[in-house]
Parts: sequence; C-alpha cells; structure tokens
Amino acid sequence: MARPYDVKAAKLLTEEHRQLLTQLDSVPAALQSCRGNIKAYSDQMIEQSVLHILRSIPVEELNNRGTRIFRLKALHDSGYNTIADLAPASVEALTAVYGVSEDAAYAIRRIVSEMSGKVRQGCKIRLSTDQQTPENTALVTEISRYRQLQPLVSPAAQLADLHRAEITAAVTDLEAVRGTLRWLFSAKVKKQKAMEAFCRLTDLKIEDSYGTDAEALVSEIQTIQNCTGTDAWNDFTANSIQFINILEEINPGVLGNDDALYGLPEELAHEVQSELYNPEGLRCELRRYQEWGVKYILHQGSVLLGDEMGLGKTVQAIAAMVSLRNAGATHFMVVCPASVLTNWCREIRKMSDLPVVKIHGATRQESFYAWCETGGVAVTTYETTVYCKMPDLFRFGMLVVDEAHYIKNPEAKRTINVREISEHADRLLFMTGTPVATLHQL
Repeated sequence: MARPYDVKAAKLLTEEHRQLLTQLDSVPAALQSCRGNIKAYSDQMIEQSVLHILRSIPVEELNNRGTRIFRLKALHDSGYNTIADLAPASVEALTAVYGVSEDAAYAIRRIVSEMSGKVRQGCKIRLSTDQQTPENTALVTEISRYRQLQPLVSPAAQLADLHRAEITAAVTDLEAVRGTLRWLFSAKVKKQKAMEAFCRLTDLKIEDSYGTDAEALVSEIQTIQNCTGTDAWNDFTANSIQFINILEEINPGVLGNDDALYGLPEELAHEVQSELYNPEGLRCELRRYQEWGVKYILHQGSVLLGDEMGLGKTVQAIAAMVSLRNAGATHFMVVCPASVLTNWCREIRKMSDLPVVKIHGATRQESFYAWCETGGVAVTTYETTVYCKMPDLFRFGMLVVDEAHYIKNPEAKRTINVREISEHADRLLFMTGTPVATLHQL
C-alpha cells in the first residue's frame, strides 16, 4: 500500500532504524565490557584481601625472613609500620630512609614481594548471598549482565545482518533527498526511490517481524544493562553454578580452583580436556570441576570417584550416562544400597531425560527383562543383583556402583554378583565418599 511521504517522518524513521542497528550491534561490545569489569572487580577484591592481610604484618617480620634490617626504627619514623606500607615503596623511596642502604632496600623489596605473593595465593573470592558487600554486589551484577547477554549475541547479530543491506540501501535513498529544499528540487527519479525507501523502512518497522523482533531484543538488552544489585543477587540465587563457572572461566583461580590439570600428568590432562562431552538432555548445569570429572569418566573407562559428600558425584554419573546415550549407548545400570534406591531414581528423572527402570521388590525379574529389552537406566540394589543374570553376549554402556566400599570384601556374595555384571559393561564407575582399601578385584 502506498504511504504518504513526509520529510520529518522520513528523518525520524531513518534515525530509528540506525539506532536499532547500532543497539543490535552493541551486544558483543557490551559482553566484552562485562568480561573486563568481571576481571577487574575480582582482581580488585583479591588485592583488597591481600592488602588487608599485609596491614596486619608489622615491619618487624622483615627480621624473621633471613635478612637483618637494623634500621626498623627509621622505617617506622618514615611511616613504614606494616608490610602493606612497604608494598608500593620503590627501591629509591626506601634508600631515602636514613640508614637503609641500596642492598638493604633491594632485600626489603624481595622479601615484601615474596610475602605478598604467598598471601595472594591464599586469597580467594567467595560469592554468597550472606556477603552482599558493595564489592561483591558490583561483581555479581556484572556476572549477571554477562550471563544474560551471552545468549543474545547470536540472535542480535543474525537479525541485524539479515536486514542490514536493505536498511542501508533504503537509508541512502532517503538521505539523497533529505531536507525540505532538497526534496523540492530533487529529480523525479530520486523522489520515487525515496518514497519507495520510505515505504520499505516503514513496513520493516511496522508490518515486518524485524521491527517487532528488533525492538523486543533492544528492550531486553536495555533491561539487562539496567539490572540492579537486587536483581543480580536474585539471579545469583537461581543460577549460582552459572555465576561460578563464568567467574572461573574469566578469571581462573580466584575461587580457589586454579589447578588446571587437577593433579593429573599434563599429557593425560590434555587428553581428558579434549574428550567429547555432549550434555544434551541434562537438565542442570555442572560446575567446572564436575564437567572435568565427567570427561575423566568418559576418557578412562574404569574410574573410582571418591569425592566428599556434597560435591556432586551423582550428577557427574548422570551426566556421563547422558553423554554416552548421546553417543549411541542405550543401557545403563546403577547398583546402590537400598536406602538410596528411590533417591537415585528421583535424581535421574529430575536431572536428565533418561528413562529409569527400578529393579527391586516383587516385580524385580519382570523389570530386569523389560530393561534388557527397552534400555534406559536400571537402578537396583546390591541384594537384587543376584536376579540380574545377563546373556553371555549382552553389553551395556556403563555400570555405576554407588557406595562402592560395600564390595571391598572380594569373597562377599554381593561383590561376586557385581563383578559378574561388570563383565558386561563397557565402562565402570565406582563411587564412594569413604576411603576404599581394595577394589582392584573388580
């Protein structure tokens, strides 16, 4: 439908489209700004912690570090009372103190540097809703913005790139006759092109999905950029693992997880890191060390997971099964004490889309046959394993043995039953929070 051309409306329409494109294009820069702020704020928090500790160490500690500095009184008289006072002092500033030689100044700098380094290694950030200090709030707010902006980068870029050429060409045609006088004295062809351009831009903004989608994205971006500290802490409460993972990724080590190799030989660590892990179907997000644990399980094939309680052994086992399922495996089995049988079934359903078959009670035999036929995760107890007799050629993806210290006695019946089942499994995962003396028989 033809639309009446209006010089003022054309100018306004041009600016609106330019602004929309600019705002859509701004997302990567905003994301990068968040990354920089997260790094800067977390570094600043570490430095503040270091400084706080150094303020508690008197300069007298210098004499306990293998070098005798005889002019401590002179240092005090010059305002150097703690190691924190000495930390920013240059060699030139120290030699200006009466009685401190250049050699002594270098020795002081070396000792202070070593002390600061050791203190810094021990200083870690702890994010908690119980510690909503201004510093923590500033950091959490930037992480919240980063977390919410990340998924908008690709949609914003795709939307802008899809219509950029059309909008740019239309804006160029309108600019050619911009202004009342220029419009009046422009050739008929230019006027016609301008009117067509005006109609295209109007349609894009009003009738085409571009205008609606772009304005919705821009509104969402602005809302994220304007998020308050309260909004950010609420976001942290709901998505704390994502916050921790983002901080660990942007500034490794500030949370205390700075062992990139997790104690493994470097070659093995790189192999584990490159292991394919596909979490599609997992309904929760893993901490960085948990994802590493899953990759280690997948890489090694036979693993004893001995993390303490509360560190997420169950979710690592479920994530490993999900990844194996995505790679083509169909059958898995969990053997556990009867006291946690129901919990395992509940957690698998809650954290993944894997089907669960409980093999226990009066229907145990029928349930076992059904699992053999249809697949999924069979969850059974040590006592019930006696009913899980598998055909010689039957194979399944992974056997998970929870509370594996139950089978440390190689002569026990349940140990023998689990050993027989394990011979059909492509991968073995033993889990325990209790030190295990012997599992090598399996």
